[in-house]
Amino acid sequence: MYHEKWFTATSKDETTKFLGKVDDKLGKIEQYSVTTWNTKSYVGTEGSGTYVTILYSVNRTNYHSDETLTLFKPKGGGRYYILGYHVNSIGLFE
Repeated sequence: MYHEKWFTATSKDETTKFLGKVDDKLGKIEQYSVTTWNTKSYVGTEGSGTYVTILYSVNRTNYHSDETLTLFKPKGGGRYYILGYHVNSIGLFE
């Protein structure tokens, strides 16, 4: 599910802890909708493939959040992998 590049920056244990802390602070997801999305294809020596960025508007039990998911599919085919995940919410600072 996660691309190998994800785990060069963040371990599996850190990823699990991060996702748990987001849920603890902001609350469980009650409803979400896609705000916008885009795709880009790149060809080069490294990182060739299709990138999809999806922005979600998320209503959680404690706070609202905007969450961005970046997916990557290598040029040779195969499946999409999670390459990035960002959470923006005032609830993370309170």
